[in-house]
Amino acid sequence: MKYALQFVALLLVLVSCATAQPFRARAKDNRAPGFIPPHLVMERLSRMSPEERKRMLDRLPEDKRRITEERLRELESMPPVARERLRKEFNDFQGLTPEKQQELRNLFQRFSKVSEERRHELRRELNRLRSMPPARRAARIGDEHFRSEFNDEEREILQGLVETLPPPPPAPPRRGRPDSQLVN
Repeated sequence: MKYALQFVALLLVLVSCATAQPFRARAKDNRAPGFIPPHLVMERLSRMSPEERKRMLDRLPEDKRRITEERLRELESMPPVARERLRKEFNDFQGLTPEKQQELRNLFQRFSKVSEERRHELRRELNRLRSMPPARRAARIGDEHFRSEFNDEEREILQGLVETLPPPPPAPPRRGRPDSQLVN
């Protein structure tokens, strides 16, 4: 979940960086000729020489440049597996309708206003809910204990995120005995 939240933060920065590029006519879905998706901008930046990167970043306003540099450092410090998962999640996000993308932005904005202590609890519950089959998840959300554990705002955020986020990637295989040695 830590990477999921980093993904959303990075996503928001990437989207804002994309809008800092020189204005060009764009189609409604931002796919006009010449449009470069924000995650590819970050990929390009991460592959550039320091001189090329500096020239590119110097074109951005100071605040966006600073944020972009910070996010680029975060991206480069991630393990390759996490970076690939982030790329996949971003592509999944890009596959959502513009309405769903905006809904997710709004939900994460509401999420960010929750106290840090409660955000920790919400992250934990979001992970739990996303890993459940739909019927079990619905039962959990309808449960009295769930209602007493989270206030109305928190329940709305959790339910909205669970309904809007693409399904989580499958869990990595467990280490230990090979499948052929497992007893059913």
